[in-house]
Amino acid sequence: MALTRRGVLAGSAAGGLLLAAGPAGAKTNMVFAHGVASGDPHADSVLLWTRVTDPAHGPVSGTWEMAEDELFTRIAARGSFSTSAARDHTVKVIASGLKAGREYFYRFRAMDTVSAIGRAKTLPTGRIDRLDIVLACCAMYMFGEFHAYRAIADREAVDLILFVGDYIYEYGANSMPALMDVRAIEPTHDTVTLAERFMMLLSWKGSYCNLAL
Repeated sequence: MALTRRGVLAGSAAGGLLLAAGPAGAKTNMVFAHGVASGDPHADSVLLWTRVTDPAHGPVSGTWEMAEDELFTRIAARGSFSTSAARDHTVKVIASGLKAGREYFYRFRAMDTVSAIGRAKTLPTGRIDRLDIVLACCAMYMFGEFHAYRAIADREAVDLILFVGDYIYEYGANSMPALMDVRAIEPTHDTVTLAERFMMLLSWKGSYCNLAL
């Protein structure tokens, strides 16, 4: 499946990590329902992230791999992972031994399912002629239309997406009356539990992608 910039950014609209992916129009993946993301790039490594949606809430083991091409014929790194409810079934691994200033593709496997394909870049070394960085911050769901995400998705050259502000707020109903609500927030009370935050992220992710992409 060919990747597009818009498809890549669709997965990062709510996640806020440095570079993420989730091909637009892909079939719903109930095992990797939160997609994949990458971040913390170095010249020879990058952090990979996903979350396993496990109905049984038990420990889950799987594998990951990173390649120089999106067909995964030139594997650059691979490994295994394990996760459980103790870490909310999230997965974070470091893919190392990579080449500087290169684009890579990555994916996860678990429970007989393959995740969406992500795209990541390692940092360059030495002198470079150009580095395109997108800087974003403070996306409060109830107050904005988030047109900036559409502009980011439409850019042809982006090396790094750096999100420096909040992308999830624990506030309930509007506590800042000077700002007009664009849409209702759910839940309407302050979020204090993991389950409430989880539901908030699910609703925000779909709304961000629909608004921005």
